[in-house]
Amino acid sequence: MKQKSKLHRLKIGDGNNKVFHKAGKVPEIRNAVKELIYSDGTTFDTQKEVKKEVERYFHEFLGYKPENYQGISVEGITKLI
Repeated sequence: MKQKSKLHRLKIGDGNNKVFHKAGKVPEIRNAVKELIYSDGTTFDTQKEVKKEVERYFHEFLGYKPENYQGISVEGITKLI
């Protein structure tokens, strides 16, 4: 019976495939960035522009060093520990 039901399912298939695929796509669609509006009013609306602007923003944000920044040596870190 188990083999018979498996053959039947393989032959007919699952009628809900579209439903399951759409349900999986919803979070992807909801989390997508459709456009960015920059502080000066510039709008980025293609995926290529959005990607480029996000990369530029985070590169600038994460690479920022204050003017009075003084690095610390390995010896200094070892003393702190």
